[in-house]
Amino acid sequence: MTLSRLATTYILKDEFHLDASTLAALAGIISIPWTIKPLYGFLTDNVPLFDYRRKSYLFLASCAASAAQFSVSQATIVADVPSLIAAVTMSSLSIAITDVVADSIVVERSRSNSDDQAGNLQSLCWISSSIGAIIAAFFSGQLIEILGPRGVFEVSSFLPLGVFLSALFVDEEPVSKRKSSTIANEANDDEVTQFTLLKKALISPAIISPMLWIFLWQSTPSSDSAFFFYLTNTLFFSPDTLGKVKLVTAISGLVGILIYRQFLRAVDIKKLLKFCGFAAFPLSLSPLILISHLNQTLGIPDKLFVFGDDAVITVLAELAFLPILVLASSLCPPGIEGSLFATMMSIFNFAGVVGNEFGALLTKTIGYTGAVGESTRPLEMLIVLCSLINLIPVFFIDKLVGGGVGGSNRPKE
Repeated sequence: MTLSRLATTYILKDEFHLDASTLAALAGIISIPWTIKPLYGFLTDNVPLFDYRRKSYLFLASCAASAAQFSVSQATIVADVPSLIAAVTMSSLSIAITDVVADSIVVERSRSNSDDQAGNLQSLCWISSSIGAIIAAFFSGQLIEILGPRGVFEVSSFLPLGVFLSALFVDEEPVSKRKSSTIANEANDDEVTQFTLLKKALISPAIISPMLWIFLWQSTPSSDSAFFFYLTNTLFFSPDTLGKVKLVTAISGLVGILIYRQFLRAVDIKKLLKFCGFAAFPLSLSPLILISHLNQTLGIPDKLFVFGDDAVITVLAELAFLPILVLASSLCPPGIEGSLFATMMSIFNFAGVVGNEFGALLTKTIGYTGAVGESTRPLEMLIVLCSLINLIPVFFIDKLVGGGVGGSNRPKE
């Protein structure tokens, strides 16, 4: 998805001529599969396919993702906006399923280790994810210029096959090899037990409060789609330049993970979130410097300014997100690790969809379309408004987020 995300944006903008608010709204639709991750968690926990709970889903989902992305590369198959959104959403769905399976495996391993080891495992997974994002970002812009947006999808269609091959090496015991008495006892009770344990966990104050804050934090609006139009239609940034911006962002994400892993795992979560929230506020206003060309007055080229700005914001975002991830993982009781972790991450992802649609609504209301030669005054208003709204969740941290480090608030089982 990382490799083809920029290509999707260019197809919608240049091939189908959509404006900034419509593009932002469609980005939310594409993300919807990530909001129903509990369904995938229940399936992988309770409905084995071909005698496996994990590997079989990895096989099927990776094949579906590959087919969906290849279809986008064929203009004769995907020739309009609805078919494009359907294909990209199918790819998003397939990747979301593989993500749930991977999360389930990680949480199973984390549960058997100490909180410190669990934090190490989670951060190691995100380091691996960041390295993949770096590689994808490095090639994304260049491939658009060489192959065109559709050609990028043809290349990316082969990547899910790597998941297919890696599934062969997943160490998982077939369901049929479990003790028959265990299977008999669980046959009628598994589904009820899953729902009971999940309900018990979700009504725990230790989970409800931080999840409410996460929703509030993630559902704030963004001006990213509108700013993308400014970068391409006003500053005329090329796909290669935007790909390099994503590369810097991906590298910065890895830096943020390493900083957290090395220095901040023992820091009180509320203090860390407050610092990131307040520090991000002035940085979120920094695009105004670019729009006003103040950076050029200071002798800083546009491209260099964008690189540095995105790098710092991404580091702060990772420092805020990783403690939440570790906390969510540590709160999962045995037996429902896939379902509960998926539920909590779905709340996070659904809030992101709300944030996308909120941003699209603000963009539409303010009247910024991103057209060539359009006044930047609406964009400036949008950036200021989004920045102010994004600051609101910081003032609710003390009320909704428990103290201590991730893992210290595990609910009683």
